[in-house]
Amino acid sequence: MMGADHFVLAYKFEKDGVLIHDPEGFPSVLLPFRQLELAWRADGIPYRRGHYRYWTHPRRIRGPSSDELYESTLKVLQGSVLRSREPGGETNLTIDAEAIKTLSKHVKQDKVSPAERGFMVFFSLKSGARRALDFASFFGSRNPELARMKEKQAEVFGALQAFAVQKKWSGVADLLEQLAQVETEFRDALFSA
Repeated sequence: MMGADHFVLAYKFEKDGVLIHDPEGFPSVLLPFRQLELAWRADGIPYRRGHYRYWTHPRRIRGPSSDELYESTLKVLQGSVLRSREPGGETNLTIDAEAIKTLSKHVKQDKVSPAERGFMVFFSLKSGARRALDFASFFGSRNPELARMKEKQAEVFGALQAFAVQKKWSGVADLLEQLAQVETEFRDALFSA
């Protein structure tokens, strides 16, 4: 997808490339190293941020247990939320439920452009559902409450996708309000985990 940002999950190195899962519907694809490098540089993305980094010969320095991985992930999630809320924090952007409510107001005013609709329908809503299900699986039996909330988020993202495809913007706006509530509940439960 030239000229647009995108993400994939690289999960295995092979002799000729890396195996990836692409949320655009391409699981277990072999991406040659040169193509990965070209995409990773993001030279065609005018709004890219940060720096391109390239590592060779990575090596594992730790092998955390499942419990250590779970605990460290909770700390990373909690820390990310806290840092984003600090004045002059990581992003200085509206995040969490506040951002979702802002989008709901925008949608209620019937101001959704074709580009915004495309971004919702073809990327953000389905990626949100997939990501929520991945988190639900990760939390699983270790924290059924967090897992249940992420499953609920996935359901709301799915319903949002259906309404956005049909251009039923009042339904999208209402569901965004519901998503904001679930996001708030998840954030609160995350800090009591």
